[in-house]
Amino acid sequence: MGHIISHSNQDSLAMAKHVTLGADIIEIVADYLFELQPFVFQSNKEPANICCQKPMWSDVLGFMSASPSLHSVGMARWVSVLNIRTSTDWDTALRYRNSVRELNCLDGCFDTTESKSVLGHFHRLYTISIDAHGDVQQNPNTGHFVYHTIIARLPSTVLRLHVKHAHGPDMKIIELVKRYAPSMRELWLGRCTMFNRSPACKFWSAFPFDHDSYIALEGAEDYVQSLAQELSPLKQLASLHMGIYLAPSNIVLAHRAFHSRQLVAPHQINWEHAVAICQGIQGPHDGAIASIDIPQLVSLLHTPLERSFSLDSCSFCRDLFLQDRIYAERQVNGILRGLTGLKSISWMNWFSYSHLGLSQEE
Repeated sequence: MGHIISHSNQDSLAMAKHVTLGADIIEIVADYLFELQPFVFQSNKEPANICCQKPMWSDVLGFMSASPSLHSVGMARWVSVLNIRTSTDWDTALRYRNSVRELNCLDGCFDTTESKSVLGHFHRLYTISIDAHGDVQQNPNTGHFVYHTIIARLPSTVLRLHVKHAHGPDMKIIELVKRYAPSMRELWLGRCTMFNRSPACKFWSAFPFDHDSYIALEGAEDYVQSLAQELSPLKQLASLHMGIYLAPSNIVLAHRAFHSRQLVAPHQINWEHAVAICQGIQGPHDGAIASIDIPQLVSLLHTPLERSFSLDSCSFCRDLFLQDRIYAERQVNGILRGLTGLKSISWMNWFSYSHLGLSQEE
């Protein structure tokens, strides 16, 4: 038997077809659909970026396609976090500059003159992640390397800045922050290293003896004294993450050439001897050493990651270097806290997964 719909019910159904959601309800729905997942710091690995994570496009496609007005509501939220892959992406990003809050800038997106100052146009930006691997360039005619400015300006609204894979001095970034974003609260100064660049980039292939610029104990306190003085004007800065390993500069050769073979490393390590040992040459002698060249050293330093490495992986490293690292971090962190308002400080940690974790002190 069929159902008879009364006249009053028919009127109700007709009215229901024309009911529209209020703007406030639509905004609530949009906030739920486009909700961002905040960045969570994990000390066991260096982050790829510190931006919030957006929902999958497939999860919001229905909302975006429902109507032009809903598309506009959704787009304002979707562009709040953007990945900039090439310099051509800036044209699109600038169209939504008033909605963009976080930017993840990949290597190569600052390769034009205009792009170096483009960040200054984003007046609501508060988080930036930058892959700064392009901060050094090789002259094709001379082969010489020169430091290259990739960003010349920051918006004053930026509170969190994450720089990774840099070759240039940390002080250049700090000067930029002091000039344009003095209210910075969180600063990451990551480096291009033998641990996050395998095989080696052109720079490290040319300068394999300069890794002590980011992995060393000698001179650490003097460096940090200078660093603290540079950071002291940044009164709001509470969190600092450094891409530097407080460890002896010969720790890599000691571990890979000697410790991995259950051998005690000499205090002074001849790199040619170390390479010869790694190549299986027994009892390195002058003839064998004469055949060792720089590319072989580069290959040894930039070997694939030791994914299983941890505090307990090498008793030699632990016995020889762990306490020195702990003491050094305590000393330099004390200097930093004495001259700045820092509440959280972290350094790269040799005793971590793939050597890519951080040791954090709150």
